[in-house]
Amino acid sequence: MVHEFEASVGNLIEGIERKLDAEEKKQQGKPNSSLTFDSGNLTHRLSLNTVMRCLYKQPDAINFNLDQPDHWVEMVEGGLWQTRYNSILRFGVIVPALRHIVEFLGNFHPHGWWRREVLRFLRLKAIISLEARKHLAEMRENGQQVLDEDNFILKDGTKFRRNLMDAIVEQLHLGKISQPEYINTAFFLFSAAGKTVADVLSFALLQLARNEEIQEKLRESIKTDGMESEYLTWVINEALRLHPGVPGGASRAVSQEFKLETGHVFPAGTIIVTPLYTIHRLKEYWGEDANQFRPERFANADKFHPCQFMPFGAGLRTCLGKDFAMFEMRTALCALMNRYRFGKPSEGGHLNGWSSEVEFYSPYFVFLLHKTPLLVTISRLESSKNTSKTKQEQILKSIE
Repeated sequence: MVHEFEASVGNLIEGIERKLDAEEKKQQGKPNSSLTFDSGNLTHRLSLNTVMRCLYKQPDAINFNLDQPDHWVEMVEGGLWQTRYNSILRFGVIVPALRHIVEFLGNFHPHGWWRREVLRFLRLKAIISLEARKHLAEMRENGQQVLDEDNFILKDGTKFRRNLMDAIVEQLHLGKISQPEYINTAFFLFSAAGKTVADVLSFALLQLARNEEIQEKLRESIKTDGMESEYLTWVINEALRLHPGVPGGASRAVSQEFKLETGHVFPAGTIIVTPLYTIHRLKEYWGEDANQFRPERFANADKFHPCQFMPFGAGLRTCLGKDFAMFEMRTALCALMNRYRFGKPSEGGHLNGWSSEVEFYSPYFVFLLHKTPLLVTISRLESSKNTSKTKQEQILKSIE
């Protein structure tokens, strides 16, 4: 999957390069041209492209022409915003016994279009996987051999490429999980893998744009240690601390009554939530500067309370996508820091969306919806303006 991560970052950089080239042409070759981007839009394209590449082998699903909106980004963001305003969905959360009625009524809400579009995509992938299994079985019965069982053409001309999701799809075809279990699992993975990383990464870029000293320190550390940069880990962790992708953390239903040392009793069936946004800002653990972006605080991570910092949960049920998310963020930041300088846009004019504070909604404490765009300026570093190399060579060098 390393190749897919690098290819996704390469797609993003190519999109940024095209925009900067167009701006320089517009400015009649003026050097050090910079443009203002919504970092959330950039990182969401990146994360969804990674999901499409790694989970579904769909390398061209996301549009990196930054002058145009992307179908999947628009659909997911729009669907999540509709979730916030969907009174039918809220009713279903409050009265889960009426889930089937709520699902039917939801089809008549704008949120239903987003849901149907994602479900159509997931069902299509399951159908293609089933047809591939049948095709292989028929060929074996006929004594035929497929040179590559992970990559071949079906009878109708559809190209089958085995992907990560096929591990779940095969459980469905073998009867080990039900269709609702497959749909719910696939839907969750599609949403979680695409949205959470994008939010954390966009916040990290925003904070680096606002803190030039931290940005330069990170750039120098990456030049020295590359992907193994310890300071890079600190920057990502600090972004996860202040802006966790799932601010409500993990939730569990208590199976039996238990009592805390404080005397509080939790009856069986109680749902317990770990409010990460609050825990990650407790001054008794993080100090008086708990609300400030200071990566150096992670130099003493070995002295933290076990549950002081847990953006991916804790214990045996730690998020399975932790390594996936961390590697994606490390790859992206390494490449971007090696090529670009990020800065704060000027307030006013056409930058009315800029805000000194990061304000967001968090429906059901499951995901984040930013009230305003996370705007940053991007300009090329002097060291990245090597015209003697092709764009692709430059991009690969940035990632390395």
